[in-house]
Amino acid sequence: MKRKIRYVSGPTALLFIVGWLAAFALLTGRWPNTRPDGEYKTITNTEYGFTVDYPTKWSAQIYGEYGLKGADQIKLRIAHSVFDQFVIYVNYQRATKPTLQEVIDWGNELTSRFRSTQESIAQYEEFGLQYDMIQDTPIARLRYRSWDRMYEDIYIARSNDMIIITLQAPKGDFDSYLEDFNAIVASFRPLE
Repeated sequence: MKRKIRYVSGPTALLFIVGWLAAFALLTGRWPNTRPDGEYKTITNTEYGFTVDYPTKWSAQIYGEYGLKGADQIKLRIAHSVFDQFVIYVNYQRATKPTLQEVIDWGNELTSRFRSTQESIAQYEEFGLQYDMIQDTPIARLRYRSWDRMYEDIYIARSNDMIIITLQAPKGDFDSYLEDFNAIVASFRPLE
């Protein structure tokens, strides 16, 4: 018994390839870009009592009790697409009248994974803690690098919880995200 070999026609193969390329472009956020630059959208996490404005060119996802993929402290993720190299996280933890130093200590606990081995220590670098104010609330900023990624954490102490807003981006692209990140941080406000 001889087996017949079937060939796919040229138009069918072309249609298949175009379909895969369109799916890839949609998933990575490269097409269609109907979201205008310079405009902001507001997202509210009522469960954890905060709201932020973010550029409409990006997407945002709210998380509940179990957070993002088991990282239960992550309550909001802002990124350009599912597969993007940059991301902004809002981390949340309940606390009773925390001080800014307690939020900084919690941030150090979260970033300890970067300093857990000698090899990681050699690739980890902090650029200093700075203090600032947003909407009459004292905050602290910490910028650090681990391997080829840059991070900036914003520490906020509120009456019943602690918030850390983190920007994560490739080292070469980090500065291009700072203006939008600072606008997001400035827009962060509690629900009254």
